[in-house]
Amino acid sequence: MRLVDVLAAPGWKDMVLQMDGRLARNELIEFMANDAVKDGNVSSLVKRVQVQFDAKKLGEILDIPSEGFDDYTRQRWPCLDSLPTALAITRRFYDSEDMYEARAVQKSEMRPKHKVLFEFVNKCLLPKQERRHIANYMDLVLMECMERGKQINWHAFIIKLLDRVINGSKAHATPYGFILTTVLDMLNVPLKKWEMASSKDHFGMNTLLACDYAVNVIPNELGSSQKAPINSKVRTLVQECAAKDAEIARLKACVTEVESERDGLRTELAKEKEKNDGILHNMLNLPQTQT
Repeated sequence: MRLVDVLAAPGWKDMVLQMDGRLARNELIEFMANDAVKDGNVSSLVKRVQVQFDAKKLGEILDIPSEGFDDYTRQRWPCLDSLPTALAITRRFYDSEDMYEARAVQKSEMRPKHKVLFEFVNKCLLPKQERRHIANYMDLVLMECMERGKQINWHAFIIKLLDRVINGSKAHATPYGFILTTVLDMLNVPLKKWEMASSKDHFGMNTLLACDYAVNVIPNELGSSQKAPINSKVRTLVQECAAKDAEIARLKACVTEVESERDGLRTELAKEKEKNDGILHNMLNLPQTQT
């Protein structure tokens, strides 16, 4: 619930929790191959459909605010207007009082609740390809903004990271795959085939477990001291089984009703047959009676 509250503050909760996890890999490859980023505008050609958007347009597509903190940098501390000092931010996310310099913080040095924030920044807000176990200056400032409820312009970071990937000299994996798949879909690009997210690709239950975060647990077996997390897929399957059981019960009731109707028809048919046999018998005996 704490994570949900953090996502709700900047208006991201619905988008993040309702993201369906589709990844249109072929269309994304075509998008990146034809992509151009200039003056904050992104344009590309995918499946013969012209795709074009900026931060404001992304806000309309994804239905999240297009305003707030947007100072994107990697080699220095971002602008800290209305934020604590770099040292104070480092101390907040470093799980120890013995910190006397502003520096990057490793995931293993964080408290569980801060590990979750870092993983969200690392996988969703500002994904990176390498050194994914270290929160750099940019990561720490974004975590500080989320912790304080300070608005972040997520769209601006999407545009700026795409600009770096497209126009930079260093190879980089395609960022924001699930978000871009949604954007392409909303811009009427025909997505004929897509993949579903794997647990390592998106922010889900396994992410929480990897961050030592407390989750609902159930025993493995009766009398066992070992605990296992409730997997969302298992929960979904249980719900589906319950729905199927209800459908089976409904069909059984229909079968019983049909069988009852069938038995009634058989009884009526037997009566009609008996009646017809009587009529036939009388007709056969009629000549003898006349004689």
